[in-house]
Amino acid sequence: DAIVGSAKLLLNYMKQITTAGTTPCGASIVILSDGQDNASRANINDAVTAISELRKNEVKVAFIPFGDEAKGIAQSLGIKDGDILETKNNPHALREALRIVSKSAISASKLSHNGASFSANAGFFDV
Repeated sequence: DAIVGSAKLLLNYMKQITTAGTTPCGASIVILSDGQDNASRANINDAVTAISELRKNEVKVAFIPFGDEAKGIAQSLGIKDGDILETKNNPHALREALRIVSKSAISASKLSHNGASFSANAGFFDV
């Protein structure tokens, strides 16, 4: 539900920005998962479809699995290797992962500001 709901909210927001006449900008979404399903109504196919829609709208999708149950989920969602940042399930490792997300987002923003964008083959964490 979190992936599907977040994707819908982001795409709606991007549509509002465009409708308001604001210059569209690049967008990224980072999914963090411990691999546990917490009574979701949406299934894996719904999540794959949501991620596909994000990509069609040029949204960069990244994934951070933490914990043993999360490994493999990114691949089942179709997330590219360069867009996956594996980390351990402890406070220090998660803080470091979020630091890397911040660094990657800043780099992506600078690219966008300079008129460039992510290469089709470049991963979110390769920036």
